[in-house]
Amino acid sequence: MKYTELHDAIKSRIKKGELIPGEKLPHTLEIAKNFQVSHATVFRALNLLAQEGVVVRVKSKGTFVNSFSDTGYLDFNRHKRVGWLFRGGHTALLTQGFLSESFLGAEEVLREKGKTLIPIPLDGKTADEYLEEISSYRLSSVILNDLHIQRIHDGLKIMKMPYICTDYLDFNLKVNQVTMDHLKAGALAFGSLFQRGHRKLIFIGNMISKPNHNDSDHEYIWRSFEQSAKMERIKNTKAFFLPQMDKDLLKTALRKIITDNQGFTGFALAGDFYYEAIKELIEKERLSADNICDFVLFTHRTSMPQILGRDPELCRWNCLEMGRVGGRMLFALLSGSARKHSIQYIQVEIIKNTVV
Repeated sequence: MKYTELHDAIKSRIKKGELIPGEKLPHTLEIAKNFQVSHATVFRALNLLAQEGVVVRVKSKGTFVNSFSDTGYLDFNRHKRVGWLFRGGHTALLTQGFLSESFLGAEEVLREKGKTLIPIPLDGKTADEYLEEISSYRLSSVILNDLHIQRIHDGLKIMKMPYICTDYLDFNLKVNQVTMDHLKAGALAFGSLFQRGHRKLIFIGNMISKPNHNDSDHEYIWRSFEQSAKMERIKNTKAFFLPQMDKDLLKTALRKIITDNQGFTGFALAGDFYYEAIKELIEKERLSADNICDFVLFTHRTSMPQILGRDPELCRWNCLEMGRVGGRMLFALLSGSARKHSIQYIQVEIIKNTVV
């Protein structure tokens, strides 16, 4: 059991009323024994609960359930607590490098300013359920990371909650944002494939469901990619935006794209999972075996496996720096020194794959 799972289990007991406000939690050794986890796991779980204001840790006395109806401790420390809102669950924060780097970057900056950054995952909740949870933390402000849900934005404004967005771009949204340089990313990706001799190009990005629309970040990259192709008088460019799906369905969708577009040899992929699925299709099913294909990935990584001995090129940006810029932007907003509705761009670059 990970510490985030233990955190969720204890928090669930509190919400169900199995542990009541003011009640002392069992000793850490007893918790470790009951859940069959290490003492370090218990310590990290309780620390996270304390950061969220769910429990209060009193030196030499123990850990106590806090009262969400009590205006004392939570309101007194409200100015210190900042929420970091993101898709998925706590596990995603641990396993997805771009998420963890962005969170750590923001945490580093805000910790220096005396603030505590609390990760609050969407984790399948409705927008209204999520807003209710956000309200229960009694936060001073929040950072939205890649959350394109209008109801959440509307709810935060009704709550008069100061917030900024990271890894997000929406020119119609009147809020400060930090994002990667989409225009440069699209131009660099096209240039990489064009310089390697490819004249038939495919771009693959994400579609967001409910309601269905193309991921705005990927849409902006595609527009730049397409415009760069037009400037070189390249007419054979196609874009495909795919909804979230399991691995088998994804392979089916990608298989159709490849077989329906024989002769297209340059691929720009806005997701590592697209590359990994295509690698399997090409190497195991020998799709497009008669063509020499090259790939550009939009990624935070510095290395990816080869496909048939050929390295992909990586269009990379620094997620840690994105988090830092977001942290500084939020602090400026809270201190009244930020420009309203500004957008800051994180630079991107093409790097060579480090895997031989």
